[in-house]
Amino acid sequence: NGEKEHIWITHDESTFHTYNEPHAMWGPKEEQPLRKKGLGLGVHVSDFLTKTNGPLKDDYKEACVTMVIDMRHDGFWDTKKLLEQVKRTINIFERTHPGCI
Repeated sequence: NGEKEHIWITHDESTFHTYNEPHAMWGPKEEQPLRKKGLGLGVHVSDFLTKTNGPLKDDYKEACVTMVIDMRHDGFWDTKKLLEQVKRTINIFERTHPGCI
């Protein structure tokens, strides 16, 4: 019938912190746990997912971007980095789902 198959793609982002600890801790009653003063470095994860394959990837690349959020490391997540990820994602999608939209 000439219609192209439609593949649903979702975008998921999360930020985690290196010292993200639970509030309750096990230990001797007479000792205080040593806790870090801050949350630590942030780790940002951005990925595109499909119902057919899960995380979008092929034999060469994956759509997922993981970065340490800090000026001394990977900088900050911004529109430029998202656009780079979207371009890479479109290339991966076209290789893994030929003829689909």
